[in-house]
Amino acid sequence: MIISSLVGALFIGQTVFFLVFSNLNSTLTAVIAISLWLIFVLCYGFHPAGYECTEAAIIIKTPFRSIVYPKAEMDKIRRAGDEEMVSSIRTFGVGGLFGYYGKFYNRHLGHMTWYASQGKNWVILLTKNGKNIVLTPDNPQQFIETLQGSLS
Repeated sequence: MIISSLVGALFIGQTVFFLVFSNLNSTLTAVIAISLWLIFVLCYGFHPAGYECTEAAIIIKTPFRSIVYPKAEMDKIRRAGDEEMVSSIRTFGVGGLFGYYGKFYNRHLGHMTWYASQGKNWVILLTKNGKNIVLTPDNPQQFIETLQGSLS
């Protein structure tokens, strides 16, 4: 939340600077301002806004769309500790603006797809084809218990 607020304030400041104080031509100023806000809107639109567990699937909700992972494809679910996640690097994704989502990697887990709304409460879903999906529900223990019963 802090990063998102700071980036939003930075984008407002840059837009005001380009529109009021910049000596650049108006077309270039408009392109820069629109580009900044397009990045901001896209990051907001794809951030993980919530998780839903149905009888058949785990649904990751974002403002633009929902991502569905059928439970039939899930093999295991477990909690991950901070020490296991701390060395993760972002390979293609967003790391802080409205959350942490996209492709990440670390030496403990290998390649992962993150849909994390916070930097804690790590839950890892392992699919039958070996993919690691990382979620961060507010109540990880309850989330795991709900899913474990239906994965067995």
